[in-house]
Amino acid sequence: MKKAYAFLCHATLALLCLAFVSSAEAIRLETSRAIKDLTFGINGFLGFEYAYMDKMPMVMDVGGSETIGTMPGVSFLKLRHLNLLVSAEKENLRVLINLHSNNVNLAGSNEIHSRDTIETQEAYAEYIFRDFVRIRAGSFLAPFGIYNDVRYILPIFSSVVLPQIYDPPKNYSQAVKTGEAIEALSPLTPEDGNLMFWGRAVKQDIDFRYHLYLSNGTNQGREDSDIGFGGRILMNTRDILKVGASAYTVHNRSAAEGRARFFGGDVTFSPSSTFTLQGEYVINRYSERRSRYSYYLQADFPRQQWLPYLRYDFLKDPEHLLMKRGQERYTLGLAYRFKPNIQIKGGFHYHRIVDNAGLSSSLANFNMVRLALIATF
Repeated sequence: MKKAYAFLCHATLALLCLAFVSSAEAIRLETSRAIKDLTFGINGFLGFEYAYMDKMPMVMDVGGSETIGTMPGVSFLKLRHLNLLVSAEKENLRVLINLHSNNVNLAGSNEIHSRDTIETQEAYAEYIFRDFVRIRAGSFLAPFGIYNDVRYILPIFSSVVLPQIYDPPKNYSQAVKTGEAIEALSPLTPEDGNLMFWGRAVKQDIDFRYHLYLSNGTNQGREDSDIGFGGRILMNTRDILKVGASAYTVHNRSAAEGRARFFGGDVTFSPSSTFTLQGEYVINRYSERRSRYSYYLQADFPRQQWLPYLRYDFLKDPEHLLMKRGQERYTLGLAYRFKPNIQIKGGFHYHRIVDNAGLSSSLANFNMVRLALIATF
């Protein structure tokens, strides 16, 4: 009964969002004269997804020891993302709340990595002293890498499946026992930020941005023996070439890996309106374990309402029984834009375990198909 009620709530909210999306991209309301110059905004992000995953290798717990087993093939229909962003602005002050829910199962077999809760993903206040000096306080997505910068901007979100840097694959998990839910290991990006100074400077054809932020760890609980510190710089030349660099360090006293240092670099090259090449590399270094790293290269070929894209993706973790072999992902995708804020997207993903010694061909190579309806408003 509880799951049915949760499903009904999510489905109703999703349908309301779809109805809203079809008629408007955003709402801006002016308040009464008693609160002069105060404006409210409502924006959102909505994504439904159907997926079929071939059987794949998975680290299993058998008799207290880890071994590489087989996860059966699965198919499901789910509410992949649902975000509602509510903001209020007055002069140089801005307040934002980002409500978030994801991976809500609607139908399918062997559902994995599912949630049925709505949570506050971001809640912060920001004050603009000038373009080059802004301060943000609260809880917000750490500005580390391309997709964390533009998580909910539709033209950039061309993928049905994010790179493994940001969305670890299901077979990259701790050892699981048969019948247990599968939770992928953490992404190669930092926890949320809590206090940030940032700004931008524009001169002729160059747009420069910087971010310096502090972080207090997972879910804002005080789990770190020191405060995490991160930064990002981004240089944009007339939207033709964008070059970014990111860094973050923290010592989590509850984790065995000790001090963590994350480094990343990214490039986006758009020589014309019909071609964009994008690449990113991220490495996580630790004081008490070997480094893990991931990178991808993606090419987009926009053609009016169509957006074909290709991507090569790689992930390796020497401390993981399966991912120490290295996993490649080749993606062929296509998106169609009904409206500027509504797209349907599909992707075929071919996975390959690089060091496949001891694995059958069906486990060393496996496929995935995903279809999604994604909208912003």
